[in-house]
Amino acid sequence: MRKALKWTTRELAARLGVREEIVSPWEHDREPIGPGSKKLLHLMAVELPAENAPAVELNRRRILVDMQINPATPGRHVPLRLKSVRLKRNRKQERAYAIA
Repeated sequence: MRKALKWTTRELAARLGVREEIVSPWEHDREPIGPGSKKLLHLMAVELPAENAPAVELNRRRILVDMQINPATPGRHVPLRLKSVRLKRNRKQERAYAIA
């Protein structure tokens, strides 16, 4: 995916907030990419214009649905409240959710 996005190893590492030497084992299947880094990479790729990554096929909804947010303190529940809002996109009104 890094090559499809035309990023160097250094750029990918910086965007994911990891050290450059962490990326190589992922690319050579010596170690799996961590779930947080993988999801962040997929979300970044989705947000880029399609012409920058024509070979990358991603489903934004699937990435977000599968995402898990774990609290820093195990057993502590952090409430996430959403509210329904109206958005105007492409001259059409749509319903969406925002953090309350």
